[in-house]
Amino acid sequence: MSVAEGDKLMKKGDGKVAVTFFRWSPDWEAAAPYFEQAANEYRRAKDKRRAKLAFEKASLAQEKCMAPWPAAKHLETAGGLAKESGAEATEIADFYRRANNLYCEAGRAQSGADALCRGAKALEPLVVELAVEMYMEACEQYENEEKEHYAGDAFRAAIAAQVEAKKFADAAGTLMRFAVICEKLGQNNSMCKAYLGAVVVLLYAEDAAGAQSTFNDCVNIPGFSGSDEANAAEDLIDAYSLGKVDGIRDLIKRTHTFEHLDTVILRLVRKLPLGDVEQMSRQLKGRVLQLDPSDLQLKSDPSPPSSSSVTQSLAQTQISSSPPSKPPHHLPPLGSEDPVPGASVPQNIDTSAAVSTEPPPSMAQPTAEEDEDEDDLC
Repeated sequence: MSVAEGDKLMKKGDGKVAVTFFRWSPDWEAAAPYFEQAANEYRRAKDKRRAKLAFEKASLAQEKCMAPWPAAKHLETAGGLAKESGAEATEIADFYRRANNLYCEAGRAQSGADALCRGAKALEPLVVELAVEMYMEACEQYENEEKEHYAGDAFRAAIAAQVEAKKFADAAGTLMRFAVICEKLGQNNSMCKAYLGAVVVLLYAEDAAGAQSTFNDCVNIPGFSGSDEANAAEDLIDAYSLGKVDGIRDLIKRTHTFEHLDTVILRLVRKLPLGDVEQMSRQLKGRVLQLDPSDLQLKSDPSPPSSSSVTQSLAQTQISSSPPSKPPHHLPPLGSEDPVPGASVPQNIDTSAAVSTEPPPSMAQPTAEEDEDEDDLC
C-alpha cells in the first residue's frame, strides 16, 4: 500500500503494451490487470493524481480489449478522482462524457445518463452552467431511450441549478419541458406543480408579462385546467394585476397549494413579491392582444378608414353580392305571330332592332274633333 508499489505495477503494465523485437503488437489484455492494481494502490496511498492516470490507462486497456462496460466504470472513477484532486471543470466533464459514450456503446444508455447526472452534480460547486448543460444532456438521453420515468431527478436537479445560477427564464423553460414529460407519463400531480412553478419563477424574476403568457399557454391543457395549481396561478397573477403587496402576501399565506411545491420553488414563493409591483401591475393591465397580420387589412396604415372609402367598399360589396340581372326581353313587332317556344330564330331577321314605343291603334288617344262629336251625340 504505497506509491512505490503502484509505480512497479504501472511499469509492468507499460511493458506489456510496449512493442519490441519479440512483441510486434501491444498486449492490452495482459496489461489491464496491472493498471487496475496500480490504480488501487495509488488510491489507497491517497495519491489521487496518480490514481486518476492509472484508472484512465486501465480504461484504455479495457476498451482495446472490446470491453466498454469496465472501461466506462474506470473513466467514471477517474472523473471523481479528478474532482478531488482539483482538476479543471472541463477535464472532469470530459471524463464523465467519455464514460457515457462507453456506456452507450455497451448498450446501457440509461447508465450513461446516470453517469452524466453524477458528473453534473460534481460540477455544480465549480461551474453551474456546465452542470446544467450535462443535466440537460442526461434528460435528452432519457427521452431518446424512452426512459422518461427515470428523468425526474435529473430535471429537478437542473431546475435547482438554474435557479441557483439566477437563470430564471431557463428554469421556467425546463419546468415547462418537465411538465410535458409528466403529462406523457400520466403524472398529473407533477405536471400541475411544474406549470405552477414556471409561473412562480417568472414572477420572482419580475417578468409579469411572461408569467401571464406562460399561464395562457397551459391553462387549457387537460389535467391542469381547473386544478388547484391552475387556480393558485390565476389568483396569483390577478393579485399582481391589482398591484397590492399585502394582497399578494395574504394570498400566498392562505393558499396551501404553494406548500406542496418542490423545495427550490417554495423558497421563491415565500420571498414574493419582489421588485416594483406597480410596474408589473401596469404590464399586466397594458397587455394588448396581438392580432394576426393576415387579419389586418390596414396594418400598414394605422389611421382609421374614411367614411367615403367605407361607403365605396360597401357599394362594391353590394354589387358583387347582388345576383346578375337578366337580359332585357325584346317583344316581337306588333302584327307578327308569336314565335313558338324553343323555335330557332331565322338568321335574316334582325333581332336587335329596337321595339317601337308607339301605342297600337286601339290604344291611341282621341283627338279634339272626336271629343266634340261625342259631345254632340250626347
